[in-house]
Amino acid sequence: MKPIPPTRLGWILFRIRLWGRSRRWLRASVLRLLRERDAIEDALDEWAPLDPGEQKPLPDRIRDEGKDFNMLVDHLSETYCHFSGGRISKPNTRPGEVFAVAEDLRQEDFEEWLKEELEARKAELEPHLPECGPIKGTGS
Repeated sequence: MKPIPPTRLGWILFRIRLWGRSRRWLRASVLRLLRERDAIEDALDEWAPLDPGEQKPLPDRIRDEGKDFNMLVDHLSETYCHFSGGRISKPNTRPGEVFAVAEDLRQEDFEEWLKEELEARKAELEPHLPECGPIKGTGS
């Protein structure tokens, strides 16, 4: 029997390792698919009607759930937009960011209100200030 050339031997060893990897990959893929099938079967069992005469067929219930989810996303977007003063409207924004923007907006509103109040009080008191004159004992 003729010896196998080194390049051919390397190729054969490479193919054996590749086959071993392929078998491991195939085994992992099959196990993953089995787990996914089990998860789908569990989800379908949850959706299975308790009394078949009472509930809608599965596709109708899935469509209704999709509508409910869509409504929830729309309302969340409107809520974010309201509390952030129109600065945030995307429903996938993290709540912490919305809270921070809402707090900044509240702080800005408070500062604006305080400025207006101080100006109004100043306007009320300005006519009386010249009559008072300097306060005694202050050296002014």
